[in-house]
Amino acid sequence: MERCVKCGYPATTLMTYEYGERVMAVRPIDTAVRPQGAIGLCAGHAMTRTAPVGWRLIDELSSEMPLFVIGDNRDGP
Repeated sequence: MERCVKCGYPATTLMTYEYGERVMAVRPIDTAVRPQGAIGLCAGHAMTRTAPVGWRLIDELSSEMPLFVIGDNRDGP
């Protein structure tokens, strides 16, 4: 299971940057193709992200995205 790079909880989203186009994108982690350089984030960190000044944010997350992943988390953050 992939972990959030910020806190270690299970990742539910992927965040990518396109530096040349000044675009930041967030999408569900279950996307069929994993973009090179994608960063895993938990739902809490994904919901609080902001694009750098002058950049465009593409948000492909569902408004129904769960805040927590329910499951075995015995290996912890």
